[in-house]
Amino acid sequence: MFNKLTLSLLSGLVVFDATAQTFTNVQTNRQSSAYAQDARGTITRSGTGLCWRTGYWSSADATTGCDGELTSPLARPTAPDLLPSTAKNTDAAPLALVTPTSRCDFSITLLGDIAFAFGKAQITDKVSDRVKHDYEERIGRCSRIESISVTGHTDRIGSAANNALLAEQRAKAMATLLGIVANSTTISIAGIGSTQSTTSCPENLTRSKLIACLADDRRATIEVRGDAR
Repeated sequence: MFNKLTLSLLSGLVVFDATAQTFTNVQTNRQSSAYAQDARGTITRSGTGLCWRTGYWSSADATTGCDGELTSPLARPTAPDLLPSTAKNTDAAPLALVTPTSRCDFSITLLGDIAFAFGKAQITDKVSDRVKHDYEERIGRCSRIESISVTGHTDRIGSAANNALLAEQRAKAMATLLGIVANSTTISIAGIGSTQSTTSCPENLTRSKLIACLADDRRATIEVRGDAR
């Protein structure tokens, strides 16, 4: 009697396996999968077709065929729908849409002897009209100005005190040309002498050749930051 019952139960198990649904295999990454899987990398499914998840599974690990609409031939898939991380919450305050602000940042540099002669602070006629037109065109694209800085520079020839004064005069000349007036909040006009040299000229040059080599250090720069129209 016991043997017949046991045989009957075993027979039932065999029949269950033979008639079980066949599910579509889902392969996954063996190194980083958040699903239980066999040695072939196939995700293990339950008897109803659900994929077995590990304890560290998150929505970022969702895999097609396991989450969302099942790809197995089940008549009524029971896997949960995959929800976006920003699922709707009727109790939460509405999110404000933030549109990135366009910028109108720009800089203009008056460079070399074409702008400033050696030892001089006057802007040459060759560039004055052109830089004024360029500045007015660019500043016209701004709806709000955050800051304007005008900086004068010199080459390394001469004393630090004289270069600081000359650099400031060059910055003021550029500001005057463009109609810029310094204030304590958004606009600054300053000279920094030869502290930010951009050239690499050897000392053994003759004076005339050294002056020519250092031309790019004799400059004035304007930098504008703001929001575009």
